[in-house]
Amino acid sequence: MSCKHKDTITDDVTGEVMCKNCGRVIEKIESTNIEYKDRPEASLDPSKSYVLGTWIGGNKAERKKVTDLVEETDYNLVSANKHIKNYCNMITSNKHIPIRALEIFKRIRRKKRRKSNALVKASEKQKKVAPKRHIKPLAVACVLYACRENKIPVTITTLATISHIPKKRFTSYYNEISEILNIPLPLDKAKDKVSQIASKIRLPEKTARKAVKLLDSISSKNTGSNPFGIAAAALYICQSSEHPVTLRSLALASDLSEPTIGNSVKRIKKILKKK
Repeated sequence: MSCKHKDTITDDVTGEVMCKNCGRVIEKIESTNIEYKDRPEASLDPSKSYVLGTWIGGNKAERKKVTDLVEETDYNLVSANKHIKNYCNMITSNKHIPIRALEIFKRIRRKKRRKSNALVKASEKQKKVAPKRHIKPLAVACVLYACRENKIPVTITTLATISHIPKKRFTSYYNEISEILNIPLPLDKAKDKVSQIASKIRLPEKTARKAVKLLDSISSKNTGSNPFGIAAAALYICQSSEHPVTLRSLALASDLSEPTIGNSVKRIKKILKKK
């Protein structure tokens, strides 16, 4: 005996079409992959035009609300997270740096995504935002920005060495990050680099404190633009007879050349003579 009611519903799992009133199974459809427009209940509400596999949301505004959730399973993001953690493990033990670097990576991607006017699939859009060949340079740039933001001493040369990426490739991304975020970074002062260089060549803490005191007494405008070179020069001037240090060892510790440090030494000594 067939049901006279036309108010039916389709079970997606079993493919059964049932009456909403009496629960009688009217028919069974073999394929469970049924588009909404082909289901019996679609005739009851013609305004609905959703089909299986469609975008979530009924308009463009609703779609944008969920596009950011797709990036959690994005291959590019997983790859960037892996690179960021590897680079951070090599330069610092601060656990906040990889987290902050990944936040910057996500924010840059979202910023670029908003600039795109074409409505394409999420996967296609993500490929345009960060092609695979650009993931590593952008990840390195995010690590550099996060380190400088938190006053973690790291040189561009060090990052280029551990990542095997030319300096120009990731410094261009670093400049772009600075423009997009527009967050004023703390000044990269030479005295913040003293302890890092001193620890590499095993100089005593007394010598490092003496070098910091020396740099505090000199205006940064007169010492030069390279903080690592200035810090190395201050350590060279403040060395003691018990713990001597050469320009070569300082050059290796600071990733600079001996003439660069030597010029900074001459500049600082010239300033001290004027006092």
